Amino acid sequence: MADGGAAGRAAGGEGDDAFVDLKLRMARGRSAALHLAVDQALELATKALFPPLLASRHIGNTLQIDEGMELFDARNSALHPQFQAKA
Repeated sequence: MADGGAAGRAAGGEGDDAFVDLKLRMARGRSAALHLAVDQALELATKALFPPLLASRHIGNTLQIDEGMELFDARNSALHPQFQAKA
C-alpha cells in the first residue's frame, strides 16, 4: 500500500498512500478501568496526531491494544524502580 505501486495508482491514489499500525501490548492483570483509560488516552493522541496527514494524503491508521498470554517474556530495564509506589 505504501510503496506507490500500480494497484494504488489504479485505485485513484497518487502513489504516496500509507498505513500506520500502532500496537500496544499490556501484561496481564491490569484492571478494566486502566484498560479503558489507556484506550481513551491513546485514541485521543492518535486523533490529535493524524488530522494534518489525513487532510493531505491517503493514509490509514489502526490502533490495537492486546493483552494476552506471553510465550516468552524477558525484561532488562532500569525503568521499573521509578514506577514503584512511594512510601
